[in-house]
Amino acid sequence: MRRSAATLPPWLQRGIDRAERERKAAVIARPMRNLMDLLAQGEVHEIDSVPVMRMPEVDAQFAERAEWCAIAPAIRGWIDCWERIAPDLRLYRMAVLAERLEADKPITPRLVEQARAEFDATVARIAEIPPGRITSAIRTTEIAWEMEKLQMEGAA
Repeated sequence: MRRSAATLPPWLQRGIDRAERERKAAVIARPMRNLMDLLAQGEVHEIDSVPVMRMPEVDAQFAERAEWCAIAPAIRGWIDCWERIAPDLRLYRMAVLAERLEADKPITPRLVEQARAEFDATVARIAEIPPGRITSAIRTTEIAWEMEKLQMEGAA
């Protein structure tokens, strides 16, 4: 009997799967890490007085539509998503960073360092999370945002 594909031992397949999730996590994290590097140097890009970050690597289709995105909502979206995935993670400094950027207030190198440590803690968790859980959290976050928008429109 001839086998068409080699079967890997489960422990090896788990290792390969984890390495792939870690690679994807690094790709996902690259734009925010680049932003943190800029902020640590005292730099930030702005469009119409709004601090923005470049988002080219995450998804080629997305990059064509929106190469730049506002930083504060991006950070808040990350926090919202991680509150659903891992509520035990503390992301207070990331929220402070978003608030200061949005309010055009000074940002200290220490705040950037602390926010980056919180961000890195979320990225480190990605490889441990079962496939589909992150996608589910993203969808739930998007639905919550849409509901908020509808409620705000209804109140107006």
